[in-house]
Amino acid sequence: MDSAGVAVERSDERSLSFDTFVFPPPPDLVEPELNAGGAPSSRSILRVELPASIIDSSNLVRVTLIVVPSVPALGAPGDTFTLQTEPLTADFGPKSPIVPTLVPGLGSAEIPVGSADTVRIDVTHIARLWRLNLSVPRSFMLRVTPEASDTAVRRALFVATLSLASVAVATPLWGQASLYGVLGVGLPGQAVSVRSRALGWGLAAFDAGSAVNPAAVGLLGRLSVAATATTSFRKFSAGETTAEGLRQTRFLYGMVGGRVARSPFSFAISFAPYLDRTSDIASTVSPTCAAP
Repeated sequence: MDSAGVAVERSDERSLSFDTFVFPPPPDLVEPELNAGGAPSSRSILRVELPASIIDSSNLVRVTLIVVPSVPALGAPGDTFTLQTEPLTADFGPKSPIVPTLVPGLGSAEIPVGSADTVRIDVTHIARLWRLNLSVPRSFMLRVTPEASDTAVRRALFVATLSLASVAVATPLWGQASLYGVLGVGLPGQAVSVRSRALGWGLAAFDAGSAVNPAAVGLLGRLSVAATATTSFRKFSAGETTAEGLRQTRFLYGMVGGRVARSPFSFAISFAPYLDRTSDIASTVSPTCAAP
């Protein structure tokens, strides 16, 4: 019906609308090239085989992924995209789950469209993850971000090389020992007076002559001087060598203290050895240590 109410014949024609974009087909991959980005977006999985000596007996200082583009990066002129590396929690091929990167910019590099320069990406955090968690596969994914989010199709063809730029490899260590090192220096000394030592430390906390409780110094009524010394006689044997007549005299404890004249204050100065020999060698053994 027209506006006047007259029936007329009409035919509707529908045409196809163009709602997409066109870009030249990317070049085919040639071994050993890798691909990242494009539409639909592509990702590459890099599987790394590291020697056991690097994983077990070295300190990874810096690990760098060197990316050499095969052709200039494709995309809209003036555009820039990010080449991102992400470790895998499990290696299932194209459907492998990734470990999300919590630090922005970590393990990535910015690539301008049209650039053919070599790109270096720091992947030290991924290599250290392989050392800390042996169940994580030694592989990571390389992808372009954002991935085909608009008409500017970003694509990179490259050849990747993993460079262990600085690896501190463990070296054999040589050690030596002496008679002093074999015998040791004993156990911590006892800063107590002869009276407290004779009573098995029973009065040490309340004894003004012992350096155990600082508050006990207030019990000193006059100037007091005390000292403890001991002498030990030893015989030492190492293999076929025997040394006899060894004598050692040690001052175990000394103290000077008293009350300050015409005042309510008291003072005390004491000393005690850090270690006191109370043990001897019962047996010896010579182990051989070697790195795996």
